[in-house]
Amino acid sequence: MAHQPDPSRSYIVQAAPIVRNVAHNGLGDPNDFQVTYRYQNRTDKLVTVSRRDGTRLTIRQTDRVPPNDEFSILVTYFGPVDVIIECLNLLDESQEDSPETRKIMRAFHRASDRRRGRVVTATVEYVINEQQLDDAGGRVYLTDLDLMLEWKGQGKPVKHPFSYAEREKKTLESILPSYTTSSYALMIKAVDNTNRDHYSHRYINIGGEVFQIPVERDMAYVTGIHVTTCRAVTDRGVQDEKGLETKYYTYEDADKKFNLHRTVEDAKYGGPIEEASKAILNASAARMRLEEQSIRSWQTEAERDIMVMKVQTQKQKAEQELEASAQRSLMEWAKVGTAVLGAAVSLLTIWQKIGIK
Repeated sequence: MAHQPDPSRSYIVQAAPIVRNVAHNGLGDPNDFQVTYRYQNRTDKLVTVSRRDGTRLTIRQTDRVPPNDEFSILVTYFGPVDVIIECLNLLDESQEDSPETRKIMRAFHRASDRRRGRVVTATVEYVINEQQLDDAGGRVYLTDLDLMLEWKGQGKPVKHPFSYAEREKKTLESILPSYTTSSYALMIKAVDNTNRDHYSHRYINIGGEVFQIPVERDMAYVTGIHVTTCRAVTDRGVQDEKGLETKYYTYEDADKKFNLHRTVEDAKYGGPIEEASKAILNASAARMRLEEQSIRSWQTEAERDIMVMKVQTQKQKAEQELEASAQRSLMEWAKVGTAVLGAAVSLLTIWQKIGIK
């Protein structure tokens, strides 16, 4: 019975294919499939293309297309339509959603719709302009195509980045020969290919000791922080595949996620423990601010109640004073009436005595 592979594990086996020279070109069978690369240099300089197989091609300026400061790589897929359709089905099943995959899928769909017969042709164009090459110091690595582009005469030619990746892997394996079975490995690599020293070295605090993560220029990696680990813990348990996993982060994201700092002092006094202490202090300060706000709110309400009581007291006092004033006026009028009445009686008595009737 044939061995059935476990789909939860990845099986990557290195094998060296047999290389043979052939005496013919082109498609020899209707079921053959062909992928071709065509380079168009529309800049005013010579461009060197380094491929994974070690070959270096010098691409001169094209005469067929007007110059527009761009360099294009046209990848053409030529073959039976059923191969294209099967490829689309596999891409859908894998749920690949990278910009590169979407470009290919759109080209395949258009080619399938335009086909006449069994054979289809689909072309995807990749473009990089002169400014991008200049900003990168005259040398860029196109990860989608696995190609290195550089201005001819830029300096000493570099090898294809694939050799760098292999070197890093072998270096780590030589440092930790048993990392795939019983060790934990962590490698942080800071890369800046902008040629403008835009990013500075990073420092990390591990167990109270500060380590430097130097920023370097390496065309095998895009600008950013690359973190290589093994034996990661997933939902299924410890990952034990014999290989390394590298994740990419921007400088800003890596600074937050791994507590990276720009200076030794910040790393020394702002490491994981200090960061946790700061978080606790910040939370405590936030609680104090809430309590102060609650106390101020209570004080404001109490002052409002006191003001209402004062207003009511003043109103009652005013009413009492008004009532007392009215009583005093009434008593004064009563006194006046009594005096008038007394005067009238006295006058009447006098009149009676003198005989006035």
